[in-house]
Amino acid sequence: MKESSYPHADLPVRNSLALFYFISAIIAILMVVVSAGGIINRTEIYPTEELLRTFAANDVVNLFIGVPILLGTMWLEWRGKWLGLLCWPGALFFSFYNYLAYVFALPFDWRFPIHLILTVLGGYTLAGLMAAMDGDAIKQKLEGKVHEKLAGGVSWQDSGSYSCCDPWASWWGLLPAEKRSQAETSR
Repeated sequence: MKESSYPHADLPVRNSLALFYFISAIIAILMVVVSAGGIINRTEIYPTEELLRTFAANDVVNLFIGVPILLGTMWLEWRGKWLGLLCWPGALFFSFYNYLAYVFALPFDWRFPIHLILTVLGGYTLAGLMAAMDGDAIKQKLEGKVHEKLAGGVSWQDSGSYSCCDPWASWWGLLPAEKRSQAETSR
């Protein structure tokens, strides 16, 4: 292993990741603040039963799963682990995708700018981190070690699950009760 002051110097990145560490830390802090606020003051923050049912559980997931995964992948990447480098973008995508739903589904109030900032920072950091990675070096390192057909099949299945099922499950709770009952009776 090369002697370096930065353990991640051996990973295939083209540029310094310092800015992405900084922004990811801001994302994690904002996620903690917003999610904790949603858990503590859920009846004030989510004015309808549908919003409460949809987003209160999401706050718990963000706080106890999303934030630790984001911080964990950053820490693994800092220590020079491939797992951290390859999973960090996924944690950022989770933040981006998740808070995009908050931006569009929740009523406009004082939290809107925070959710919008989380969405923009998540998307920007995801794009910048992906651009900083050396895709050819990653491909060369993983070629022959990762079963492409299996990994592609898992990725295809996962993307199908999210694009088909998750929006339905997420947005179904936001429909007014009379619309849901009409939809259920028309089946």
